[in-house]
Amino acid sequence: MRDRLKFIATLLLALLILPVTCFALQKGDEFPKLSGQTLETDNFDFAQLKGTPFILKIGTTWCPSCKEQSTTIAEIGNLLTKHGIKYVDVYVQEPVAVVKKSLTNSKMKPADFVLIDQGEIAKRFNIYTIPRMIIVDQHFNLHSDTGPLTKDELTSEINQLLAAQR
Repeated sequence: MRDRLKFIATLLLALLILPVTCFALQKGDEFPKLSGQTLETDNFDFAQLKGTPFILKIGTTWCPSCKEQSTTIAEIGNLLTKHGIKYVDVYVQEPVAVVKKSLTNSKMKPADFVLIDQGEIAKRFNIYTIPRMIIVDQHFNLHSDTGPLTKDELTSEINQLLAAQR
């Protein structure tokens, strides 16, 4: 009986962990073929960013941590601009009108690219919590994949990315 309970517990744990690890990208992995929809309903192919490092933030308009992460990114905007690092902001399952209103009311510099995701991007990156921060190098490989970062942590990640480019 005890062995059976251990087996069931192990199986349940594996089933809980599998979705988290099954589709997770690891540092150095190539960024997947992926596209999204812009606020103007145009198709955006991430492949157009090959050769350019970028930050991908995945979140929503109603998430306080997502708003805080946007503020953090804006605070290092000069560093990003100086080094040609693009910023892509993806809103998961949000109406275009809501995102446009949120951006209009925001006093921050908007992202270089703003996308609406109806679930495909979130599914591809196995998004269970937001915000999600993904940093991609100029070779279109994953530099880091994490949750929210402080200004110091994000600056450190960007400096590591820049050092690796040299």
